Amino acid sequence: SLLLLAWLTLQWGIVPRISQWKPEIEQKASEALGVPVTIGALRVRSSGWIPLIELDDVVLSRRPRAGPAEQAAVALRLPRVHAALSARSLLGLQVRFEQLHVEGADLEVRRDAQGKLYIAGIEVRAGTVDDDEQGAGTDWLLAQREDAIGVGAAQARVVTRRAPTADELVDLELAQIAGKWVRSNAIVLCKHGVTVGVGGGQTSRVEAARQATARAGARARGAALGSDAFFPFRDGVDAAAAAGVTAIVQPGGSVRDEEVVAAADEHGIAMVFTGQRHFRH
Repeated sequence: SLLLLAWLTLQWGIVPRISQWKPEIEQKASEALGVPVTIGALRVRSSGWIPLIELDDVVLSRRPRAGPAEQAAVALRLPRVHAALSARSLLGLQVRFEQLHVEGADLEVRRDAQGKLYIAGIEVRAGTVDDDEQGAGTDWLLAQREDAIGVGAAQARVVTRRAPTADELVDLELAQIAGKWVRSNAIVLCKHGVTVGVGGGQTSRVEAARQATARAGARARGAALGSDAFFPFRDGVDAAAAAGVTAIVQPGGSVRDEEVVAAADEHGIAMVFTGQRHFRH
């Protein structure tokens, strides 16, 4: 049957040679996405009916803004990808997976000076539903039978004009984890992968922010701040800015969210909303 022929083609024609095609795969992926794509390692295991592809250190790079002399920045890093190829998909002459599993995706989300939003180095424009260029990759991903994407460094919505840098995202994630174990109202400051200031058990969020920044001292400058619940007023953001905080993560959900985000924009602070509160009493 055609299915058996497709399976034989997959097992004996594609699987044994796929690692040799890594440069071509990188080139085709780069052309399809419009950003440079590299693959650290590509392996195939075929212990049964379904071949398993393992990819290590898949990287999408943001194109340099200052010209060829500037080194490209990492916009998306996938430490490990497991994909089970589907022989059935070959009947339609388009590669599909029975299962696609991504571990620990590390994603860059940013806005440029013109307010354009970029996710994984790819510009996200309005009207993408009918945009063939931008929709093709999404359509392909959603067409897979089973997708599992593990939690990575960026799981939040950017609400300010400036998006967090890759280093700020790491510190924001740490601030979120540490803040989960601090009594409300809780504010945690992190810098270079280290907690540098904690304010907890306060009756107002601005007091928690002042306590955390005071304990951090000079280390608050350039730090990332995590809040266990939303900021009810802009005063907490103003206090953080006065101490030199450059990025804030919080759940959002206040009736004054617009005022709080506007305050962050005034100070050049990157802010992300997670939609998840902690509250420990």
